[in-house]
Amino acid sequence: MGYEKEVKDLMIPLKDYPHVPYWFTLDQVVTIMREAAIKFAGSFEPRAVLVFDEKSQLLGILTLK
Repeated sequence: MGYEKEVKDLMIPLKDYPHVPYWFTLDQVVTIMREAAIKFAGSFEPRAVLVFDEKSQLLGILTLK
């Protein structure tokens, strides 16, 4: 059984995914997640935020749990 859509058709571009620098506070992260939830209402609800360093390298993922 094949699927007609490709991953690229369903993915959220990295630039659109909620992301923060590692020095942000948790209050700032919650604000970013709320803004993303409003931006993507009905199509995507972020449950994680990507965390980057000064050189824009991915350090990790911060989840709601």
